[in-house]
Amino acid sequence: MNGPAPNANGKMDGAPGDRREQPARPASDVVATAAGARAGRRGLSRAEGFSAIGVGVCLGLAGVGAWWGLQPAVNDRAARLCRTVIPALNPADAVFSLAEPRPGASRSSVRIAYTAQTPDGRLRSREVSCRYAANKDGAQVRLTGVATERGPLAEANFYFLRRFYLEASDGPPPDPAAAQAVAPRQQAPGQ
Repeated sequence: MNGPAPNANGKMDGAPGDRREQPARPASDVVATAAGARAGRRGLSRAEGFSAIGVGVCLGLAGVGAWWGLQPAVNDRAARLCRTVIPALNPADAVFSLAEPRPGASRSSVRIAYTAQTPDGRLRSREVSCRYAANKDGAQVRLTGVATERGPLAEANFYFLRRFYLEASDGPPPDPAAAQAVAPRQQAPGQ
C-alpha cells in the first residue's frame, strides 16, 4: 500500500479527518509567533531603503557644505603674493583691474583674473594662477609655481621671478590691488 500508514485509531496521519490534539503552547510563544508574522520580512522595503539612503546623502552633503563653508576660500597671504607677481608678467607701466581672488585647481592654489591696460590703451584679459606652500597656521606662504592663461612658467623663468623679483633686496614688490583700491577714490565725483 502506497501512502501514509494508519494510526492506532485506524485513521491516516495527516488525513483531513485527523483531529489529534496538539499540546498547548505557552503564551509567550504565541505572542512571539504573532510578532514574527506581523513583521513577515527582514530589513527595510525598497522604498524605505531608498528614502533612508536619500536622507543620509542629503545630511552628508549638508555636513560637507557646512564644513567647506567654514574654510577660508582663499589664503589672504597667498592672494597678496600672487597679486605681486602680476606686474612682472606684463609690460612696464601697465594699469591693472583685478577681480577677486578665487580658489585654484588645488587646495593650495589661488587664481586671479585681471585686465591689463598698456600705455597705448590696449586692454588684455589675463589670468594668473599661483601654487603655494604654507605653514600650519598659514602665516608664512612660499610661492611654488605660477601659471598664466598660456600655461605654467618654465622652471628657469619661475626661478628668476622668485629670486630676482619677489625676493629682491629693495623690499617686496608693490601689490597692484593697493593701487586699484586708491584709484576709484581719487576719481569719485564730488571729492
